[in-house]
Amino acid sequence: MQLNDSVREFFANYCRAFEAFDANTLSTFFSYPVLFTSADSVQPQTIIASTSDYVLAIAPLLQAYRDLSVGTGTVAGLETIVLAPSLVMAVVDWDIIASSGDLLYSHQASYTLVRIDGWRIAAIALDELPKLRAALHVRKSAHSPPPCVAPEREHPGRAPSRSWSS
Repeated sequence: MQLNDSVREFFANYCRAFEAFDANTLSTFFSYPVLFTSADSVQPQTIIASTSDYVLAIAPLLQAYRDLSVGTGTVAGLETIVLAPSLVMAVVDWDIIASSGDLLYSHQASYTLVRIDGWRIAAIALDELPKLRAALHVRKSAHSPPPCVAPEREHPGRAPSRSWSS
């Protein structure tokens, strides 16, 4: 199997674990400690030391995926740079797809992969969080009832109120 084929297969398996919302299986794709760097201005870098830490850390993302009814993620693009036979940089363009088949959002992630009993992720840099938050906001807005507006009441002895456009 060619190197790029094995990297592509790695990401296909990684994607299937996300589709199953299986935090324990997802945790096996990493070499610990692993560095996460994101486009999050509050906490741009996180080091996750162990599988149990990863399972706890990934829970909010998996819940957000459930809230959005994510069905799958597809690799829209994959570029690799081979630094050594056991060390690869992979840049993946992901499309996050709802169970309905609609595109929810796209994002890009850069992975440092090391070959330790198969490929493992040693570091990730990604721009997903702002896009995920925006998708959640859109979903929340679409499912929120309109704000309650009390009907105007006529008050005896008072002139009716005028609208802004009057």
